[in-house]
Amino acid sequence: FVDADDDNELWGYLIEVIWTVLIAVVLICNAFTMIVMSLTYFYVQRYMADREYIMALIYLKLYNRYRRYGRKSFYVGLVSFIVAIGIYIFFKLRLWSKVSVVIFLGLGLGLIVMTLIRMTHPKYVADHTNPGHKKFLSAFSFVDHDGTAQF
Repeated sequence: FVDADDDNELWGYLIEVIWTVLIAVVLICNAFTMIVMSLTYFYVQRYMADREYIMALIYLKLYNRYRRYGRKSFYVGLVSFIVAIGIYIFFKLRLWSKVSVVIFLGLGLGLIVMTLIRMTHPKYVADHTNPGHKKFLSAFSFVDHDGTAQF
């Protein structure tokens, strides 16, 4: 990222290590997510096609934790990818291009994180007094059997 003749040689090596670690995180997280989600889709579809609905539910319950970590892994990989691309592009551009990249990638990253938070936590946007919303939330175990919300 920084030429060896530069005074900031150590800084350049540090940024290169950070970028490499971020890219490795992206690859590992997305591979884990792909494996978990594709296997879940394969087996649940297979059970559903054979009209083995109970087995599909058992499979979903059995590997619930893997799916949860698979989703979180995807989010970590997505944010790491944007940060890694920002680092890479930042050191390849001139001053005004750097400013525009930081602004646009920062806005994009903020929008992505906000969207992920809002869409992965439906309990925060649901109306807990609405019977339809209660039924929806109870399917995701956010509401107790007596109708009180779990936070």
